Amino acid sequence: MTSLFSVFAGILAYSLSLRNLEEMMAERGICVDHSTLYHSG
Repeated sequence: MTSLFSVFAGILAYSLSLRNLEEMMAERGICVDHSTLYHSG
């Protein structure tokens, strides 16, 4: 849960695109599609 929080903090801090966040989460072993991030926000 902590890594998920840090990824969403990246949205606010760095204004990352959803595809960038998808890549960051994949590096941390969390498989998610950028469209899922869009629908959860």
